[in-house]
Amino acid sequence: MLGRKQTLVLLVCVLGQSVSDQAIACDLCGVFDTVRTYEMEKNAVRLGVAEHFTFFDTVQHEGTYAENRGDERLSSSITQFTGSYDLSDVLSLQVTLPLIHREYRALDSGPGSLTGVGDVSLLVRAVPYHYSDADNTVAIQLFGGVELPTGDADRLGDDHGDDEVFEEHAPAIEESIDQHESEDQHGQATHVRHGGVSHETEPVSALHGHDLAFGSGSVDFPIGLSFFLRRGMAVLAGDAGYTFRTDGDEQYRHADDFLWSVGPGGLFQIAEHVTMLGRIRLSGEYKKKDHSQGQLDDSTAVRSIFWGPELSLTSGAWRFDLGSDFPIDINNSGTQLVADYRLRGAVVMRF
Repeated sequence: MLGRKQTLVLLVCVLGQSVSDQAIACDLCGVFDTVRTYEMEKNAVRLGVAEHFTFFDTVQHEGTYAENRGDERLSSSITQFTGSYDLSDVLSLQVTLPLIHREYRALDSGPGSLTGVGDVSLLVRAVPYHYSDADNTVAIQLFGGVELPTGDADRLGDDHGDDEVFEEHAPAIEESIDQHESEDQHGQATHVRHGGVSHETEPVSALHGHDLAFGSGSVDFPIGLSFFLRRGMAVLAGDAGYTFRTDGDEQYRHADDFLWSVGPGGLFQIAEHVTMLGRIRLSGEYKKKDHSQGQLDDSTAVRSIFWGPELSLTSGAWRFDLGSDFPIDINNSGTQLVADYRLRGAVVMRF
């Protein structure tokens, strides 16, 4: 049977792990992936690094699969450096600094890569309720704070131009067109006949400037809660987080985000001071359309559900996490690249 302290240490592995990278916009919400609950100890310090890799190679238009005619793709790596300090047994402060690297192939500009710092977050975490005995554990965490616009947000204005064009609109067709074949119900390209020659309109890009921006350009306010339930060796854990967005740079405003995850699992004692937790996690995101220059941006809304296995190992003051996520359903607005899979890993040490 697991001891009380071992069970509490495992809380760090499952509480506060919200979804990241469901859509590219969710890179900006990675703060939730580094929110953790554990047995707080006054004056304790914890340092950690978490890696989130997401691969985007599928194009969807209004929630329906579309041909990736431009062979567009995106590999997004977010490395988050975290530090926390326990003010008391129920209250802690945390800072998170993300380093973002992206490699992409865009419709017009071809292959490229970008590296930079993302938005720094400052959080306060509190554990208002905790109960644990030999057979049961119940724990609840609340968190809230601020996300600062430290990431470069200049690309938020790239959707319609400059050197890196991420959206190519079909050329205007003159009124003298002899014949016009409209787009069919399957979203195939429009064909026109002009001067006796058949032309095909340019494809619309699924990779946009806001997808490559390192920050939101605004001061935002994430809040959320997490829960952990244990009965014997069985575990159920979940969380929900909401980010309030404000007006940002480039006359751009990201829509508020709602993130959630939940999943059952089991605890296993594999050595005297080594405990493992395995579980299956469902996670999701709901986000409406962003505003760009006072107008709705059609390529930014998303509603998604992912699933994947997760494994966490604790050994003394160390904790190691490894997980993966695969899409069950993604419903998006406009034309977007959506995630094919994502991989997650983390290492945390307590001092």
